[in-house]
Amino acid sequence: MRRPRPASSPRRWRRPTIDDASRRARALADIAKAQPNLALFEEAAATAREIADAARRAEALADIAKAQRNPVLFAEALATARRIAFGRDWFVLAIAKAQAEAGLFDEAAATARQVELASWRAWALVDIAKAQAAAGLFTEAAKTARQIEDASRRAPPLAYIAKAQAEAGLFAEALATARRIEDASLRAGALADIAKAQRNPALFGEALATARQIENASDRAWALVDIAKAQASRELWSETIRAAQNIEDPRQRVRLFVATARALPE
Repeated sequence: MRRPRPASSPRRWRRPTIDDASRRARALADIAKAQPNLALFEEAAATAREIADAARRAEALADIAKAQRNPVLFAEALATARRIAFGRDWFVLAIAKAQAEAGLFDEAAATARQVELASWRAWALVDIAKAQAAAGLFTEAAKTARQIEDASRRAPPLAYIAKAQAEAGLFAEALATARRIEDASLRAGALADIAKAQRNPALFGEALATARQIENASDRAWALVDIAKAQASRELWSETIRAAQNIEDPRQRVRLFVATARALPE
């Protein structure tokens, strides 16, 4: 005859653990950022240092440094990234972007200069310029953008800066920035954004004239659609219709006429 099994004692609850060091480090950093808690940040950094793979270790350290805004940890992440044999530039670029998003602009610029591939270095400067503009540092952002040698890569951050300046009420500065954009499509869009923010119908005329200079028909159509939408948002109905009439693509033109008709007051 079998003996009855003793009733099993209830299991003691244990704190859940994350086995993967990379995930554990990020989780600790997220918790520390939410609280905030210096001891948890230190534990997160110590955990990140346990990660054997240099690429993942650099990523984890950069994430923690960004959450904590810690220049020392960023330096450690960068030193780790330099030891990566393949794809080093990608990780250095990511660190520069994280530094900029943490508001460490001088450090981000210094990191960007360490990106060996010129095209990737330009993208690092784009990220820094956008982060500076988002922080309201428009002069510094424009200075960073001017360091980008390729005009096609320089245009997007300048458009971003112009829009941010307009939203801050700095219309003269926004207009000066927009007029420095060499790409006609982005320049037209930036002028439309400024006109919309400033409620200035005259600027829409300049935006339209700029849009008409765009050689590529598809890009020209999209620029005209953006301008017309901006005019419609300001209830400039006759100007919206005139802008729509310039759109060569009949599908785009019909969509815009329908959207305008719906927005018109009854």
